[in-house]
Amino acid sequence: LVTAFAALQTLACQNATLHQEKRLVKVRLFWVRHGLSCSNALHTCMVNPSESEELLGDLETALHEDPEGGFGDASLNRTYGIEASQGIDEACTVQVEDSRLREGETGEGGAIVSIHHLYMDPALTDCSRRQSVIAGRSFLSWLRSVGIRLDFVGSSFLQRAVESAVAMFVEPCQGGLNCSSVVGEGVTVTPIPYMTERSMSGRTSIQADNVPRDSKAQERIIEELYGRRLPIDNRYSARWPRREQQFEKFKAFFATQVLPRLGNENRSGITAPPEAFKTALEDALPEEMDYLDHGKGSIDFSWAGGSYATGAGFSKIEYHDLDAPEVNIAIVGHSTMMVEYCLEGVGPKPSNNGVIEKLFVVEASTARGDGGAPEMRTIMRELAGRCATVMDAPSSGHVRTHLAEADVATCTSPFNISKYIRLDGGAGPSQSTACMASSEAEGAYPIQPDFQRVGVGKEL
Repeated sequence: LVTAFAALQTLACQNATLHQEKRLVKVRLFWVRHGLSCSNALHTCMVNPSESEELLGDLETALHEDPEGGFGDASLNRTYGIEASQGIDEACTVQVEDSRLREGETGEGGAIVSIHHLYMDPALTDCSRRQSVIAGRSFLSWLRSVGIRLDFVGSSFLQRAVESAVAMFVEPCQGGLNCSSVVGEGVTVTPIPYMTERSMSGRTSIQADNVPRDSKAQERIIEELYGRRLPIDNRYSARWPRREQQFEKFKAFFATQVLPRLGNENRSGITAPPEAFKTALEDALPEEMDYLDHGKGSIDFSWAGGSYATGAGFSKIEYHDLDAPEVNIAIVGHSTMMVEYCLEGVGPKPSNNGVIEKLFVVEASTARGDGGAPEMRTIMRELAGRCATVMDAPSSGHVRTHLAEADVATCTSPFNISKYIRLDGGAGPSQSTACMASSEAEGAYPIQPDFQRVGVGKEL
């Protein structure tokens, strides 16, 4: 009895000197699909056999452009040439001559690949740069009408996503729209890791279109296209993986590296030390994961001074009923990840510039002993089931089949896509192309009914 009482006294003393802080933060992610890129436009590829030999040289140069792609010495099969697309949403194909690839086969390990996969880190089309601004104006106007302020604007590392984020969340505010209550002054776009597009498993051997150039090269290309630098914060570009798509890693990264520094009122926890956290993250989780395994088991790992775990899912009603501060973020990403982790893997994929909503709840607790370093614990929970569409956009399939030369005028590197696609008749300098007109029509970017009022889809 004496020993037990002494143990209780010791525990009481320990608890008396242990200071614990616990905070819940709701996170609303407005997940945006990027605008139509130069490689997307190649899905309507039409090449005459007589032109094949002339164009293969440009495609071969593109094949060699990715320094880490492993095909620097490969060539394209001249007998196969360029095979024209067989459907409305398919690109032309070529056959790569490389001993590691299976001749005559498509898919992962196959030598036959789509030419849009050879177009490294594509920019937006000329039309899409304009479309994205109009889409952004519609979305920002809705945010203002329902009283939502964005605390963070991000994108993947791919150039088409970075450009889309600037066009949608920065340029409308510089073009007359009052954004002071929505994004504030001096908003920048911050590219973040683990969001880079990857083709669905087994689809292709080569995907240079999903390989981001280094940030300096992207900056040079953007300055050439726009004639100026864009407000991009590349703080994560050098030290974090640029090519990975991994949703669970993204969640952990955001909860421990980004969320704690967003605003004083909604700040959650302490930012985890980047290098220690990254080492623990990479050791705990694989480079890739099958979306079908998502949520089947909890994730839990630690580093010196902190730990991270995933928790149980919740419904949208539970989210809205939770009395906790809310952080609103917009991230421009890609269709594969959105379909797999927001639409249960079955689509349909969001339209270019379309917006869906994903919800999270983050529990951050910090324990401090007298004179000791704090121990941080972060638990991330996410919405169960399908995400809701907030804003739709014109069908990209229709847009791609009605492109004019002006719509793709700057899509020339690593090869000029206008040589590979069927273009509509030219439009004069003051005329709007069919692509541009699709975004200028009334109601082109409709806010969905459940989000048209204050409450933002609480009933769903």
